[in-house]
Amino acid sequence: MTGAGTLDLHSTFACRGCVERNPVSALLYDPHHQAWLYAGNYALIGGVTLWTAALHRRKSPLWWVPTSLVTAAYLYSWRHNRGVAAALDH
Repeated sequence: MTGAGTLDLHSTFACRGCVERNPVSALLYDPHHQAWLYAGNYALIGGVTLWTAALHRRKSPLWWVPTSLVTAAYLYSWRHNRGVAAALDH
């Protein structure tokens, strides 16, 4: 999850001229203060990790779902960012 989040943020800031189209992310997106976005991102990952651990301790059969969903969302966003950057390069 941490690796996927890092890839997503790196690709977000690597794409010069890209516009953040996710309305929630657009509120937080500030290319001049990237450290705040990275810090918030890792706080979110920490929260999801703690939630997943609590579900696992309670022996929930779906303990793996939160981490999997967040990781999949980060990877989707990373792939999307790479596509947008590639389109701008042409």
